[in-house]
Amino acid sequence: MRKYRHRERGSITVFLTIILVPTIFLTGLLTDLARIKLYSNQALMAADNYGEAVLTQYDNVLKELYGLFSVTQDEEGLKAVETLQDYMKTSFDPSTNSTQFKHLKGTFLNKGKSYDGDFMPYKKADVKMEWEAASDDANLKNEEVLSTQIGDFMRYRIVKEGVDWLLEAMDDTKHVKADTEVMEKKTELDEQIGKALEKQKAFYEQLKKMDSYYENYLKYGLNNNYQDAKSQIDLLVKSERYQTYIAAAEEAEKEKEQPVIEEQDEDESQEDESQEEEKSIDLAAEGLYFSTKFDELIKPYQKAYNNGEPQVFYPVTFSNYEQEANLLMIRAREFKTEAIKIRSASEQVNGLLNNNNDVSSDLKTNVQKDLDVNYANVIDTSVADTYVAIADLFQNSVNINNNHNFGVQATTISYSLDDEKSYYLRYYTNTQDQYASTFNISNERATDIRISEFKDFKNNSHYLKAYNDLKKSFEGDAADSEAEKRAKKNKKDAEAKTQEKEDAFDNQEETTSARNIPAGVDIGKDGRAGIVHFDGIIKSAASLMNMNWRDAGNELLLKVYTVVYDFGMFSDRVTEKKEGDQESLTGYSMCQDINYLYGAELEYLYGGFKNSSENLKETRNQIVLFRAAVNLASTYTVREVNDAISAISKACTAVNPLLGIAAAAALRLGVAAIETYEDWSQLKDGKSVALIKRKLEDLTSYDEIVALIPGVEEQKNASQANQTTEGKTIKLNYEQYLTILLIIFTSRGTITQRTGDLICLNVNNVEQGSGFTSLSFQMDKAITAVKASCSVHLDYGVMPDGFAKQAAKSETYQALKDFKKHYYKYSIVRGY
Repeated sequence: MRKYRHRERGSITVFLTIILVPTIFLTGLLTDLARIKLYSNQALMAADNYGEAVLTQYDNVLKELYGLFSVTQDEEGLKAVETLQDYMKTSFDPSTNSTQFKHLKGTFLNKGKSYDGDFMPYKKADVKMEWEAASDDANLKNEEVLSTQIGDFMRYRIVKEGVDWLLEAMDDTKHVKADTEVMEKKTELDEQIGKALEKQKAFYEQLKKMDSYYENYLKYGLNNNYQDAKSQIDLLVKSERYQTYIAAAEEAEKEKEQPVIEEQDEDESQEDESQEEEKSIDLAAEGLYFSTKFDELIKPYQKAYNNGEPQVFYPVTFSNYEQEANLLMIRAREFKTEAIKIRSASEQVNGLLNNNNDVSSDLKTNVQKDLDVNYANVIDTSVADTYVAIADLFQNSVNINNNHNFGVQATTISYSLDDEKSYYLRYYTNTQDQYASTFNISNERATDIRISEFKDFKNNSHYLKAYNDLKKSFEGDAADSEAEKRAKKNKKDAEAKTQEKEDAFDNQEETTSARNIPAGVDIGKDGRAGIVHFDGIIKSAASLMNMNWRDAGNELLLKVYTVVYDFGMFSDRVTEKKEGDQESLTGYSMCQDINYLYGAELEYLYGGFKNSSENLKETRNQIVLFRAAVNLASTYTVREVNDAISAISKACTAVNPLLGIAAAAALRLGVAAIETYEDWSQLKDGKSVALIKRKLEDLTSYDEIVALIPGVEEQKNASQANQTTEGKTIKLNYEQYLTILLIIFTSRGTITQRTGDLICLNVNNVEQGSGFTSLSFQMDKAITAVKASCSVHLDYGVMPDGFAKQAAKSETYQALKDFKKHYYKYSIVRGY
């Protein structure tokens, strides 16, 4: 028992010792983890304060001129940011910077306490502060960032800028887009009808050639000439002269065969010679005469048969019949292809007219009238299958075989005529031995070519009507030639006017005092503005509208904010023409001391060129493109102009469909060119021009249009009972057109990027002066959001190292040692 009791002594101590090590290790670890958690919160606060401090060092020039914020790029300002680090570190040990707290001395907050004591829990903490851009995109080069800051700047200013007109004009431009789409499809339909008419005319010309094979070549060139030759030959050989000649020739032939007669006495001989002289004829001369006559009678047939002389040319003969018939089928199928396209193009136009309520009512009415009335009389696409059927008739095996047989028959006739000539002139050509026996003319003569076996397309009344319609369409009546002459003159005059205005635009030099962007600065692009072409301009306008038309929702709002902001900050070609000094939205005067591209800044938003003249020209081209499209539509929406052009087209179409369509298109384009040129002249002088022209008084060049189309004056004096003009006329000046066109023609990304370019140029202009060749301020370095970080290192303050080594496994102990060595970084993002 004494031994047993002796063993129990000290067990409590052992037990406590065993428990104490892990307890101290655990409580120490938890305490240190709590300290780490506490200083992590302290580090976050320090990082947050540092981030806010960095943002206070913004670029003051940028803020003053344009109301935008970014961290300064000035070296002195950046050094101040670094200095702020020491102040941020005092949140861990305030005693390290007494200047931070001396102002508290002697106040109730101090209460006589010192901040230099040992209590500070993180006094020995090693603290680092740093900042950087929140991301690569956190700068004003990023279009979303710049758009957002501009949007914030404009949110409460846009009403003050008085843009009520913009909302009204934007609402009206829905008609512009709809009308342009209709005009684009209508133009495509016009072009397609023109192509189809060309193919139809080509088919008609080829059909005329194929018809000449039957009517001219077979019937008249061969059969009729053969019949004429036969009848004339019969009359010739029955004539007294020929009978005398042939009798003398036969007598002369007989005398050659008789034996020599005994000599007569002199008196008898002289008497016989005298009688022979009275009866004899010149056989050689007569033979030549009748040979010539036979040639004259046979020649028309032989010309047709040989088809070898220029004055008698038959386009289709036995030799090329199949080739020409194949070409006719090709022409028929080409027309059918174009006719199908016409139906498709017509359906597209009708679809827009019927389903788009934004189309102007006058345009809709007059285009529909063109489709239903005028175009219905120009081309009938349903005849395409008839043309193919006609071509197939020429190509069928019966007519192909007939053509071969007709060739054989024609050759037989040719030989027959030659044989007849040889027979009747046998004594002249010394071929009488070939006709020793009597030549049976009735048996030897060939019969006519049996052209009745040919399947003539005109025997079919349906085909004949189609042919006559083609003839009427493409040959017309002599009585209507005056209408055709007038239309040709109108077309020629309109084309000349269009070319004149086009040349006038292209020859205009844009002279400006605006600077160009320095060559060494990476802003803007090299190149030149395009050339104005009115031909095809409606397609260009429609394409541009479809590409960039109206962003939706917030995209549109940001675009409008940015555009209105630009017009409040930057200058353009008419800025100097305004009364008084022009101030920006921030109250600074627009002048060359601030605005580097003064006089051509807003135009840079369109062109993006380094050269200001090219930007002015590109902007002009954009306005011209838009105005030309609208003015082309006005040839339908202005009733007097539309009626005058339709009257000319209708009168000519009855004579020459191709010319009728072409003349109308040329006149409408001519009016658009005239109006567009005058529109531009007024806009650059600071005047206003109607956005959509619906009335005659909206036109800017009435006199010139009347000179081109006199019928406009006549229509002006006519009744206007059918006038259906909708809405009021909205007139815009140069800058308002720029605003509209930027919104509807230019993407938000392009506008924002080029706005940033102008801001960058102007900030550098203010900071460096106009002679700068490199950028001290750059948009991609204009940081708008920062990531401020606080890194802290602190040794374990409670957990004993020895206890940790005893309580933890070797791997855990090593992990704790490694953890103790590291800095722990806490970051927070702050932005403007």
